[in-house]
Amino acid sequence: MAAANAPANVAIIAISTGTPPGKPNPVNALGAPVRQFLQTSLQNALNDPSIESIILIGRPDGKGVFSAGADIKEFSGNDSGGVTTSDPDGIPTLNDIAHFIEGSSKPIIAALTGACLGGGMELALAAQYRVADHTLKYGLPEVKIGLIPGAGGTQRLPRLCGVRHALDVIVRGRINGTAKEGLK
Repeated sequence: MAAANAPANVAIIAISTGTPPGKPNPVNALGAPVRQFLQTSLQNALNDPSIESIILIGRPDGKGVFSAGADIKEFSGNDSGGVTTSDPDGIPTLNDIAHFIEGSSKPIIAALTGACLGGGMELALAAQYRVADHTLKYGLPEVKIGLIPGAGGTQRLPRLCGVRHALDVIVRGRINGTAKEGLK
């Protein structure tokens, strides 16, 4: 769904809108500025009495990548903001954002297109509802570089699809190729 097509009582929050000007972010990496934007946008939507539900999308036009996950530059400590540990400057972690989404008093729908990987998938798992188009590729591939999903994906995925399928995604880091596969 494109942001322009939403009813007035639905907030559309596009992950790509949180990227600072002049900093290309073609995969909607969830760096510190994007996480701060998501927290502020979600809080504003929750505080607005005219908003009844929230749709989280990758881009305002509803096409392209949802999110390919965390900003890997932040893992080396070369950038501001923590990925999995609370930041003393108040920048939310992926885990903070996932808990915020999961605890929302208004329904949040993750509209999934393109890549939905790692932290992006963990945010989608935290939403009350998920919808996907035929371009979806989802997974938790961070285990292939020696990292464990750190924003609740290892807990939420088994609850949604069962342990057998969840372990395949979590332990092998397999990227599932189709939305249809996700319906299994």
